[in-house]
Amino acid sequence: MSDDRKTKNLIPLKDLNLSSRFLFDEVMEDPLTRQETLSIIFDREIPLLNYNETEKEFRVSPLIRSIRMDVFSMDEEKIVYGTEMQDIRKTDIAKRSRYYQALMDTSLLEPGIPNYNLLNNSYLILILTFDLFGYGKYRYTFSPQCEEIPQCRLQDGAVRIFLNTKGTDDSQVSRDLIEFLHYIENTTDDAARNAHSDRIRRIHNRVKKVKANEEIGVKYMQAWEEQYYAKQEAREEGLAEGRAEGRAKGIAEGRAEGRVEGRAEGRAEGITEGRIEARETLNKLIKRLLDDNRLEDIKKSVEDEIYQDKLLKEYGLFTDTAGEAGMRIRKTTLNDLDAVMKIYARARGFMAETGNPTQWKDSYPSEELIRRDIADGASYVCVEKRSGDTGADENGSSEDSEVIEAVFMYDMREDPTYAVIEDGAWPNDRPYGVLHRIAGSGRRKGVASFCMQWCFAQCGNLRCDTHDNNKIMQHVLKKNGFEYCGRIYVEDGSPRVAFQKVR
Repeated sequence: MSDDRKTKNLIPLKDLNLSSRFLFDEVMEDPLTRQETLSIIFDREIPLLNYNETEKEFRVSPLIRSIRMDVFSMDEEKIVYGTEMQDIRKTDIAKRSRYYQALMDTSLLEPGIPNYNLLNNSYLILILTFDLFGYGKYRYTFSPQCEEIPQCRLQDGAVRIFLNTKGTDDSQVSRDLIEFLHYIENTTDDAARNAHSDRIRRIHNRVKKVKANEEIGVKYMQAWEEQYYAKQEAREEGLAEGRAEGRAKGIAEGRAEGRVEGRAEGRAEGITEGRIEARETLNKLIKRLLDDNRLEDIKKSVEDEIYQDKLLKEYGLFTDTAGEAGMRIRKTTLNDLDAVMKIYARARGFMAETGNPTQWKDSYPSEELIRRDIADGASYVCVEKRSGDTGADENGSSEDSEVIEAVFMYDMREDPTYAVIEDGAWPNDRPYGVLHRIAGSGRRKGVASFCMQWCFAQCGNLRCDTHDNNKIMQHVLKKNGFEYCGRIYVEDGSPRVAFQKVR
């Protein structure tokens, strides 16, 4: 691949804004600049100790997920400050801030010291280029308080601050802070020159030095290349998410209209997305065949659709278990909620009848949990087009409509309950997909296998767990190529048997 193509989307170091985590970390290497920044945020002088770290790693155990803090500092009163720059909106930021502050605390109290009063006061500061909460504030400050008596505060010394560069409400914050948050997204000579704050001009002098430093320029290019190749590897391993809509139809049209050439770029739904899926699936097939030196099979697959289907199934890239009958996977919507909850209720009853009454007890999964899955884009339904019916069924389907046959949760985010595994081991530590909360309507044979195969086709490295007593699920997992890996523990502390399928 040419250097021109590789660097096409590279923003030159001289054009970066302070919202870039790379530039932010390099600028904050300077203790005086870090002190100027904290003084702006807190609207008072913050006399820092010389102790100042960027990209500081917090790890309490090799089995527990570590974090890497952009900037970590301590002032003369031994108050600690952890700062993160976040320019991409993610759904887990609030809970991530909780985890970050907890791990910060673990580094502040040495083992064997029983007096928790010795814990330092700490501030976790997240600078966001978007309004996470939607109230237009430049600053959102959180510290624990009693819900019954709001003026009663829990004096635990832990505070989380979310700064918003897109704020509109200039009350309750200083002019310097507003200017600084605007400067983060417009880090230019004009912005610094026109600022009211001398501190911003001093910070800008540091920015200019960083941008002019040749050694940092080389470091920036190296960081960009590492990120670029990581994305390329992830793409080749099939880690793209969200290709739910139009897959079955798109693959059929993709083969008929373009096969190897692929389809035009698509969005999130319908046949356009399916055409993208068709192109990428066929490209994956060709790459696999090339890797295995099966040149004749490539030629034959282009000319013979039936043989192409056979190869797709062989490599686990496309399964037609129910496809010809019109079955497909799409993301769950709120309109599906009633039908989905009925399927889960049926599944609980079926589990109880087949010797597994405790896995999904107490109305698990709750409607609240499924709503959260939907909001996170992690809930999927398997639907089948039904035609010729004379009336609506229990799922609200009518003539020529889709019927929901199964529901499940699929996600590419790490599952914290998989961090520790006993009586075995995961076969690899590569990024993986997770399959949870799968349940069927009971009408369609093979639907669980269809869903599992779809999930595996998205990632090529899929994990799942189930209860010891869920013999049926264990049988389906093994039938679909999953291997037993060990035992994990879910949030309530109860054990589960863990499985993984690897391409």
